[in-house]
Amino acid sequence: MKMREHLGRIDPTAILYDRVTLGKNVTIAAGAIVYENVTVGDNTYVGTGVTLGEPLAAFYSDPSYENPPTVIGPDSVIRSGTYIYAGTRTGARLQTGHNAMIREYTELGEGCMFGSASVSDGYVKLGDGCRVHYHSGFSQGTVLGNRVHVYPFSVFPDSLHPPCRRHRVAPVIGDDTVILIHSVVLPRVKIGKGCLVAAYTVVTEDVPDGMMVMGFPGKIVKRVDEIPCKITPGHHPYPWTEAGK
Repeated sequence: MKMREHLGRIDPTAILYDRVTLGKNVTIAAGAIVYENVTVGDNTYVGTGVTLGEPLAAFYSDPSYENPPTVIGPDSVIRSGTYIYAGTRTGARLQTGHNAMIREYTELGEGCMFGSASVSDGYVKLGDGCRVHYHSGFSQGTVLGNRVHVYPFSVFPDSLHPPCRRHRVAPVIGDDTVILIHSVVLPRVKIGKGCLVAAYTVVTEDVPDGMMVMGFPGKIVKRVDEIPCKITPGHHPYPWTEAGK
């Protein structure tokens, strides 16, 4: 088969359960599983070994269990090995990396990217245009605003005293914030809009809008609009949404 001839086809090795709704020009690649009550939007590519609508824990013990609705927005690319659990809803143009894990009742806005081997523990909310790079982890209840960038190996725990499950409150991240590699945002922390979390930072306290935080524990060091470019004199790379104008 020539390249791209497979587009808009359902591979014979794929498994589709009852009550699956596919839009126009949907591709379901080899070995994919689409469980019941899943809707896949137009022009979406579902890669090899992907699972959509993975049943929730009650499936294994409740004989009356029914899969909650799962919705994948149009023009999405779900790459090989991705698991998306039942109850998840995504906007248009979702892209996942390989082996991403998106657990139940996660909400992703339009134009999100969720990188390879990254994990949502469920009940996580990402706004429009968020970009999550590989190997990042989000505990239940984490909220990201619009256009948040999360770089590799960053984590967002929800328990101050793990494995204690009482008083769990996940972090909340404001619009247009950038979180660099190997960062940890601790439970109950709120990071404002347009902030920058430096690499290897542990954020232990709230961060106001437009601030840069760095260190272990993280300390506010300056406003992000004061950060100079190290290459171009006079250029300020942050806020990143304004830097290219």
